Amino acid sequence: MKILVLQLARFGDILITGPVLKSLRRKYPDARIDFLVRSKFKEAAGQLEGFDRILELSTVNLIGPIIQEEMNEGESIRRAHAFVDNLKYENYDEIINLSFSPASSYLMSMLETDTVIMRGYGRHEDGSFKILDEASEYFYAQVGVGQHNRFHLINILASVAGVDVLDSDLTYSFKAQTPLAVTPGSIAIHIGASQEGKRIPVLKWISFIREFGEIFPNTPLILLGAGSESEDAEKIAGSSSHAHLYNYVGKTKWSDVFGVLAKCKMLVAADSSLVHAAGLVGTSVFNISNPTVNFWETGPRSPGSFVYFENDFEMLNTRDLAQTMTASINGFKPANVYIGVQGIPAFDGPMTGTEFQWDLIAALYWGADFPRVNPAMAEAVAHLQNLNDVVLENLANADKIDPKILAEILKRADDIQMLISQQMTDLQPLFRFMEVERIRIAPGTREEIIKSMITCHERCAVVLQVFLSFQVQEQKEMADGQL
Repeated sequence: MKILVLQLARFGDILITGPVLKSLRRKYPDARIDFLVRSKFKEAAGQLEGFDRILELSTVNLIGPIIQEEMNEGESIRRAHAFVDNLKYENYDEIINLSFSPASSYLMSMLETDTVIMRGYGRHEDGSFKILDEASEYFYAQVGVGQHNRFHLINILASVAGVDVLDSDLTYSFKAQTPLAVTPGSIAIHIGASQEGKRIPVLKWISFIREFGEIFPNTPLILLGAGSESEDAEKIAGSSSHAHLYNYVGKTKWSDVFGVLAKCKMLVAADSSLVHAAGLVGTSVFNISNPTVNFWETGPRSPGSFVYFENDFEMLNTRDLAQTMTASINGFKPANVYIGVQGIPAFDGPMTGTEFQWDLIAALYWGADFPRVNPAMAEAVAHLQNLNDVVLENLANADKIDPKILAEILKRADDIQMLISQQMTDLQPLFRFMEVERIRIAPGTREEIIKSMITCHERCAVVLQVFLSFQVQEQKEMADGQL
């Protein structure tokens, strides 16, 4: 068996894919597994295990001819075709796209055949978007900043790949080495982040190191980061009187990073790829998070990890941060943090089990009880049900209705649903669920499309009926309890 795994996203996504690759190898011990990444991330991918070969997608090679002074569009097209042809020549039995990007979906469409199993995002023959499996449908509908998903991305990627991630898959057995001097038990600090909004201000790092150093004056602190963060690192190091502060920012390769983290007791970091690197070597993480990320999805999975949430990093209380981290190092469970746990969700803390939208997602996707709604929400769902019934009735009689009139009816129904969704933001998981049901509708003849639309709206009708029936039952039980 031959499997190709695509991960064309960034460093953090590649490292999150590590446990999935390990799970694939456990499921298919004799398969040949190839791992396709962008060239700039090859070194990070090379630290992982569970695959046989790394394949590179070189963006520079593919688009180079069209960004030169003498543009050669034909050469870029030739190189793209050659790249795809080489992949096709491998005759993969299964291709798993874990990238969730438009570019990767087009590549998937070029690799698709009648015999290969395809997973992830793809494209129909006419170029329209296609979702190839239920886990990817869930990702499209419910995952990302501003959404309410609490499945960790490792588990979602594993579902797309058709594997189950065990706790043993989360860490690697390789012996990470580095020539850099690292005292076992050190605390690593990643001063950067994957995006500007996730970055902790330099002055806050300076203050935190001072506060933490007063509590642990003899604990070595190691600064880590990319070369672009060297100036910030020099400011932090130059402002610190900590006797054992080591600045390795801009001085590490990926193999060094894994080696350093493997020797450290803990990593302190905002949302970044190093959070996932620490997880792979089993080093606990004190993750400082804010609303620009969904820590339920990307938080640390290594044992003994914590998530400290702050709405605004400019307002970060570094004394509280240092004291909370001290408590976690000493084996206590501070009440103001989220603690990494086994199971789903992967964290337990102040807001666990209290969010309406997450309860709604649980009801929509794996049969949990629907959460109780207020009268306004119940009325909105009833309107959706009536609207869906109208659409179904007109679709069932499509052969008797002028196509222009039918199109106008469907457009009007879409407009009304949009208005309801704008007014009932707490019901967004339901609207997103219904949107993905419509994405399932593939291109085809008018008859085929109408048949698919009927199936889509019938599925929505079942969900809406169950939702409303549950509310009626809840109200009945409450009334009976009051008698």
